Amino acid sequence: MTSELPTIRPATAPHTTGTKTQTPRTTVAQGVAGEGGAGGLEGAFSLLLETSKRLNHLPAKPCSFAARERLCETHYTPPCINGDGFGIGWYSADIAKDAEPCIYRSTRPAWNDENLMQLSEKIRSHLLFAHVRAATPGSVVAERLCHPFRCGRYLFMHNGNVGGFDKVRRKLMDRLNDACFEFAVANGASDTVVCFALFLNTFPDHMTTVSPDVLRKNTESVVELIVATCQECDVQETSLLNFVISDGLTLLATRFVYDPLSPHSSPASLYFGAGTAYESKRTTTACPGGAVVAGTGGEYGMTHTDRRIKVVIVTSEPLSDNHTDWVAVPSNNILVVTPDLHLLLAPIGSSASMSSALENILSMERKLLPIELQDALGPVASRAVLGGIEGGREGGRAGHKGQNRRASHSPQKGQREEGEEEGDGMEGGAEGGGMAQRARHVILGHCESALALAVSGPYLFSGSQDGSIRVWNIETFTLDVVVPCADEGHSVLALVVHKDVLYTTSSDNKLRAWGMAGRKGGRKGGVEGEGEGEMSIGLLGVVFIEGMGHPISLAVAAAPGEEEGGGREGGGFANGNETVYMGFQDTSVRRMKGSVVRFPPSPLLPVPLSLPNTNTTDPTSPISVSSPYTSSSLSPSTTSLHHHLRPPKSGSYTPQNSAPPSAPCSSSSPSLPERLGLGDYESHHCGPVTALTLYPPYIVSGAGDGFVKVWSPATKTCYRTLQGHHGSVLTLLAGREEGVVISGSRDGTIKVWDMESFSCRRTLRGHNDDVLSLAIGAGWLFSGAADGCIVVWRLETLTFYRAFQQAEQAVQSLVVSSDRHQLLFSGLEGGMVLAWDMPHEVSSNGGGREGGVGGRKEEEGVNGTEFLRMEECLSELVGYQSVSVSEDDFHKEECWRCAKFLTSLLERLGASVKMVSVVEGRSPVVLARFGNDPSKPTVTMYGHYDVVPATERTWKTDPFSMMAINGYLYGRGITDNKGPIMAMIFALKEMKEQGILKDMNAVLLLEGEEEVSSEGFRESVLQNLHWFRGTGLILQANSTWIADERPCLTYGMRGTIHLEVRIHGPKRNLHSGIDGGAVVEPLNDLVGILATLVDARGMVLVPDFYAEVEEVSQEELELFDAMNLNIDAYKASLGVKGLTCNSGREVLAGRWRQPTLSINQVASSNPTDSYSILPKAAMAQISVRTVPCQNPTRLVDLIRAHLRHEFGKRRSPNDLFIEVKKVGDWWYGDRGAEAFGMAERAIEEVWGQPPLYVREGGTMPITAFLEDLLKAPALHLPLGQSTDNAHLPNERIRYLNLTNGKEIIKNILGQVGERSRMVLQQAVRATVEDKQKQQQQLQQPQQPHSRNGSLGGALDDSFRPPDLCLAVPQARRASSVPSSTSSSNLNIAHNHLTPLQTEPLVTRPSIARSNTPTPPFSGFAHNQSSNGSRGGERGGWTRSPPLSPAHALFGCGAGAGSGGARTPTGGFGDGGKGGKVGGTQGGGGGDWDGKAAFPPL
Repeated sequence: MTSELPTIRPATAPHTTGTKTQTPRTTVAQGVAGEGGAGGLEGAFSLLLETSKRLNHLPAKPCSFAARERLCETHYTPPCINGDGFGIGWYSADIAKDAEPCIYRSTRPAWNDENLMQLSEKIRSHLLFAHVRAATPGSVVAERLCHPFRCGRYLFMHNGNVGGFDKVRRKLMDRLNDACFEFAVANGASDTVVCFALFLNTFPDHMTTVSPDVLRKNTESVVELIVATCQECDVQETSLLNFVISDGLTLLATRFVYDPLSPHSSPASLYFGAGTAYESKRTTTACPGGAVVAGTGGEYGMTHTDRRIKVVIVTSEPLSDNHTDWVAVPSNNILVVTPDLHLLLAPIGSSASMSSALENILSMERKLLPIELQDALGPVASRAVLGGIEGGREGGRAGHKGQNRRASHSPQKGQREEGEEEGDGMEGGAEGGGMAQRARHVILGHCESALALAVSGPYLFSGSQDGSIRVWNIETFTLDVVVPCADEGHSVLALVVHKDVLYTTSSDNKLRAWGMAGRKGGRKGGVEGEGEGEMSIGLLGVVFIEGMGHPISLAVAAAPGEEEGGGREGGGFANGNETVYMGFQDTSVRRMKGSVVRFPPSPLLPVPLSLPNTNTTDPTSPISVSSPYTSSSLSPSTTSLHHHLRPPKSGSYTPQNSAPPSAPCSSSSPSLPERLGLGDYESHHCGPVTALTLYPPYIVSGAGDGFVKVWSPATKTCYRTLQGHHGSVLTLLAGREEGVVISGSRDGTIKVWDMESFSCRRTLRGHNDDVLSLAIGAGWLFSGAADGCIVVWRLETLTFYRAFQQAEQAVQSLVVSSDRHQLLFSGLEGGMVLAWDMPHEVSSNGGGREGGVGGRKEEEGVNGTEFLRMEECLSELVGYQSVSVSEDDFHKEECWRCAKFLTSLLERLGASVKMVSVVEGRSPVVLARFGNDPSKPTVTMYGHYDVVPATERTWKTDPFSMMAINGYLYGRGITDNKGPIMAMIFALKEMKEQGILKDMNAVLLLEGEEEVSSEGFRESVLQNLHWFRGTGLILQANSTWIADERPCLTYGMRGTIHLEVRIHGPKRNLHSGIDGGAVVEPLNDLVGILATLVDARGMVLVPDFYAEVEEVSQEELELFDAMNLNIDAYKASLGVKGLTCNSGREVLAGRWRQPTLSINQVASSNPTDSYSILPKAAMAQISVRTVPCQNPTRLVDLIRAHLRHEFGKRRSPNDLFIEVKKVGDWWYGDRGAEAFGMAERAIEEVWGQPPLYVREGGTMPITAFLEDLLKAPALHLPLGQSTDNAHLPNERIRYLNLTNGKEIIKNILGQVGERSRMVLQQAVRATVEDKQKQQQQLQQPQQPHSRNGSLGGALDDSFRPPDLCLAVPQARRASSVPSSTSSSNLNIAHNHLTPLQTEPLVTRPSIARSNTPTPPFSGFAHNQSSNGSRGGERGGWTRSPPLSPAHALFGCGAGAGSGGARTPTGGFGDGGKGGKVGGTQGGGGGDWDGKAAFPPL
């Protein structure tokens, strides 16, 4: 068994089970007193397990003393206390060496037997007999008369009697041989003992193992002999022959009644229960995060982790109050449980069907696979990948030197390796090999086995042992809703989507119908409240089906004339004329109309699928601590359907989950489902019907007898029986296009049945374990087995292709999504659902496989082929441990390997690539350029591939092996900054493939030292300035949203200054007891001066510290207010009791808008933290966060002067040292610029809502450096959420954020390209018009100038390039730019780079100093125009040719006064106001030399 059974002491003193104290009660059952008094009223059960367990772990039900179903001939016997004996029997754990059973019998009550308690603690057995003998008045009470009885290797119990036993005893005993006769006499010769002796009489040797079929035939012969003897003796009394027999391997039970006076007499009761385990039912609890968490306690019951049987209980009455677990054995039937736990049931005397089934099952022998296939199915590289969830950090960090890297998805590697050979036919080949494939996404949520999967449009439905159905959005892999779909403690067994109705069956023996309506999904639905209409799901009806066991399998057939097939793609709402087929444990296949499962028509009460995520749990942990595969923190709220149930009839009603299990929930009391093949017992299955599928016009069933039966719905008869499997048929699949039905069995084989000839076309052998599930799609056949292996078969040739395994858990269910998404989903025994990419087989000509995924047209969107490659490359990128802060040689080499991977990837995408390294021992900078057209604008995109260490023990996954879990991608650097890098790269790739990148140029600037002050980065950029020529926009994505729900756009960051303050005193450390009080201590001096820097409310006390700080504008305060910061939640997240301010706007202003000074560390020369050492020196680290307008040099001088002044006041003889360690510039963007407008439009189009404008309290000096160097505006585009845990354990990024971020980048770049085309078209048109006007002016007299200096010829306004920014003058000096590139030297530095812009293309705002008003907006982009005369000095005016594309696109203003000089870039110098150029006012005059063309690289 897969899990340990709970500790249950059968029939002992009161004990505690879980958290609930119960009074044990003995198990009793139906029985009838025999005339001889020995049969008595008895209750019994027997239990057969897959593996041995201790007796106190075996389930003896604590039930009532009363025998509720006892019959005493014609009337019920009142219940009585069973104080007259009991017995148990068991077998050795090693039955091969010791086949003789043991018994323990006593006349004392079982519930008060200390010996039984002691035995149960030590005995281990896979089989248990237990019997309580309740004797009728006057019968003898003796241990030798207590059941069970044993002889040789056999155990025997009898519940019932032999009618007229006094009349038939002599004749029956006369048929015994001497040994059996002596056995009968020695044990009292009661009717039970004589029956056992007759059974023993059929064997020459009582220790020899015989087949189950021989046992069955001999048992039936005993029943026939007793009946014949009663008839011969003219016995009129009723005989109840409920035998339970076992040889330690096989278990047999009969339920038989012989009544010569009434052919319809009731037999003694007999039930069986079968499942995975019989244990204390786990209760389910809805947590605040929405997860359904399993607990312990509750009533005992049968659990189902899959369709296989691992425990069988045969009992004279139900062992639990929940009768849904128990199936009544039909009258005059025999039940056989084989040694490998195949359960068979058939009428006594129907020897043909039962013998055929037993012969079929017992011939099961799992054939060894071919050697080459065994190698292919051996341990694959991806098998241990999921161990990262459980093993955490040990999986990927321990001993990085020499560790084996996981299988690479690098672009250099193809899908197939050299030397792979195509597999042969039936046995399958090793082509494809052990597929080093890992699941694309791990979906967590179910705490127990995922038994059933179904797909409808963009939604995946998963039904679980935990009783819930979870609805997942396939496009984002996120959970939309949790639907409780079974009574508490029961499992969802099967689900089928038919049009807009979801049908489910569960172990509470209920069939439910759910109606679905509304939208079909979309990426915008990822944001709360957004989407293309709401989808709803509502309960249509429930039907309770009693007496047939659990409905294990399910299929739905469309009404005649309607289109077959499930899924919402079929369109329309099911009208109730469909037929629902179910397979039951009682071996029957039954059907009913869909309309029976509906309440009377009424408006559908919806349950929205897209619910707000109310998760308030710790976001840093992707997996719940209680279970490595369960995550309450990743689940939205559970949705109760109590409010959506309609009453079954007028009046009050009981909610679904509180209804008694035996109470029907339908609108009326429908008749029992109609059984197929009724009356034709030979056509019935002999085992539980575990699989159903539709192959119109047939319904096909597979069962525990190993047979596949084809039923004709029209005649309700079995049309054909398909034989070939030698084990239970666990799964069926109809391939209608191929004309086949495919079956998977416990014998490890897959059979392909031709539905025209009804013959086996092919047997596929590719599994070493039971085949549990099948799926078909896109030309592939998928099979899942109990060992967790999934095998891929070519459907066209029925040959082996590949095999893969990610978790050693049984694959309970498989389903393939629609053509749009092309994903394979597998449901595992542990509750996980894994999403797999479809195989892509490359043909010899390089094209995709016809009919397969590889041959389909690539689609745009999240799940297109291009994103699959992006995710693989991102997984590879995360796998590089590019930790730049480490001095370890391994990490240094990993940084280089990471850079080379990016270089190789970008080269394959068609970029010009260069690696630059100017500092030895530091990671290189990767430069890549797409496009080299000087007439088009250039966008430079920045990112960094280095990461911080991941040494924390709280990682739940391997930080350097990307894991996709519940819509999130986990791994170190996934959000900072490897995920955004891949979004940029693949945005460019897709634009190039779509032909829209040709309208612009793009540069990627990727560094590897961002986490350690970017050493060497500036030098690398300055040495390669020509790579950035024509840059008009800088794009970065290296920050996160302020929250999780609303996209953001960052427009400002603070700067930083790092200072180190040291005070030195004595030449050596002193003793505080000896020298204390005599010297001035350095640490006292340091603490004293540090105390003068900041007051109790965080205000900096340095004089003039705030002198350059602007007051916060009302507009910005309104932006802060719009963010609705929750102060209490913010304090709780920080773990503090109070803040420096009390309102949300003040908190945000303090974090983003105001400068701060923090003391980060205080240390001393005390090496041992001893209380006796007086340190000779003390040190403090101070960080200052600066804001716009603050000059860092001036602030350093102010702080240095303040500290020296305060230190001087102390008159200390010690020495003070102040050192500047680092200076990083602040950055402030112009929210009114067109670049921000582009970003805002892109975000709103992709996310469906405008972004929040936010600022960052942190610092990215690179932004200001690039902006001032390239004279282009910078955009900060946050992609991740606030809970992405950058630099923390369990770093992640939401799958939807990454893909939508890629779409936003594409949108922004697309807008740049579109504006470029528009401007160039207008420029060409304007040039043509100018030439025409020049010709006209030459033919006409020249017009005089006006007196006010205006141009004599008015400009034609037909050429009006759009204003792309609200340009405002720049008024800050960037300290991040080296002196060599300051304003005085910039033109010199750029003389060799004509295309490099020396004026900003979108200007940053002027931030005035204190009490200085901000200048009005000007049309000039860089140089302000000065007052001058209107008009030029030239004798005629001609329109200037168009500016360079970057200038024209982003609104470069230009103006010239009288005789304005030409600039190196072909612009105009300062001058008076005049004509309109680029949409801004500029001066007339000045020439354009036409030499602004970009030289080639």
